[in-house]
Amino acid sequence: IRLKPREFVKSMRLGGLRLSHLFLLLSASLMLITGCTLLGMLCGMMTAQPSFTLYDTFASVNDGTVGATIRLILAYGLLPAFCEELVFRGILCAELEKHGILYASAVSALFFAFLHFDLTALPVYLFSGVLLALVMYVTRSVVAAMVTHFAYNLFGIFVQAGLSGYCK
Repeated sequence: IRLKPREFVKSMRLGGLRLSHLFLLLSASLMLITGCTLLGMLCGMMTAQPSFTLYDTFASVNDGTVGATIRLILAYGLLPAFCEELVFRGILCAELEKHGILYASAVSALFFAFLHFDLTALPVYLFSGVLLALVMYVTRSVVAAMVTHFAYNLFGIFVQAGLSGYCK
């Protein structure tokens, strides 16, 4: 980002949110949760798990203490949402917009999906990437995409394992 001209930083849409975006963020979060859950069911991703895992590799360790819960929220919820949205919706979309918004959204969603290293879940991550790009373009703020992504990650951490067990 530092090597780019100053205009590039403006094109990343790092501006804040407005109160008028609240309904859109809630709607987009709900759509992301329900859409990814339904796609996950169709792709066979809904397996009963005792706790949240990241890519079926990094199991969360939550002993129920406040500190462990905060660490879980920061490490699995906030940090991935911030970093992934900054890279895929902020930097990548800003870089690819010269080819059009549709192209930038599609390519960023594709890279986002492949980042998650799970071909079984590719439709879920493609859907997520497109929806998060749409949120960014509608609100003109990558922060809105970060908030929506964070809301979905919180769902994944605290609800998805139980829902998967229930569906199974």
